[in-house]
Amino acid sequence: MNHDEHEWQAQETALRALRDGSAGGDAGYRRVIAALRDAPAPMLPAGFAAVVARHAEAQAAADRRFERQLAIGLGIAFAVGAIVALAVFGRLGGAAAAGQWSGSLHWLFAAAVCVGVTALMPKPRASGSAQTL
Repeated sequence: MNHDEHEWQAQETALRALRDGSAGGDAGYRRVIAALRDAPAPMLPAGFAAVVARHAEAQAAADRRFERQLAIGLGIAFAVGAIVALAVFGRLGGAAAAGQWSGSLHWLFAAAVCVGVTALMPKPRASGSAQTL
């Protein structure tokens, strides 16, 4: 930035004059400084906090819906992948692989138990107040 030293000093002189209560300094700068000093604080509209809270709750609900849909989609993809893997590995082994299907079932059962336990775990409840991230 390029500062003009003369302008800077004129502004500083006007600021000191306002602080001291004297009439020194440029009158234009004194008016600007006084206006900036006395500017009213911006007022928020009535019900601003309620609007923001409703918006945050709606966004949280949308996030929960997305996460639920994503979990369902991933579960379906996992199931399809498991079926395809069993079909491919079953064909590669020929007739001997038919007996191994029962050996592979314990892995499917283990996966189903993991998914079931995860689904049954308690979900955190949103409280009425704002949540911290």
